[in-house]
Amino acid sequence: MTRNELCEALSVTPTTTFNWQRKGMPKEKKMLQGQSWRWDFNIDDVRNWLRTQIEARTDELKNEILWERGKLMKVVCAWCGKEMGYKPGNGIPKQETHGICKPCAEKVKREANNELYKFRRSE
Repeated sequence: MTRNELCEALSVTPTTTFNWQRKGMPKEKKMLQGQSWRWDFNIDDVRNWLRTQIEARTDELKNEILWERGKLMKVVCAWCGKEMGYKPGNGIPKQETHGICKPCAEKVKREANNELYKFRRSE
């Protein structure tokens, strides 16, 4: 299915499909006669991808609502501020708790090991 056929089937603009492609929409490169090529799309693959995107966004919105009501606490990295998910709350709306994300934990561990190495060499 070509981009134009996909746009017609889903009632969207080509710009929308380009945005979807940047977000990971499945596509297949097809060779045409000569040296040219085009993107082809499988409508079932695109629908399944859209379904997973909608489900993920729905989960995000549910968590935001539960966070605003105090049912969940937002977990944020204390080093970089990245949101890391949610955990059960204590009834206080919009409460945050802190942890450390994997990249920051690796960086801190590496820095601590370097400092320990320097300390041991200085003895």
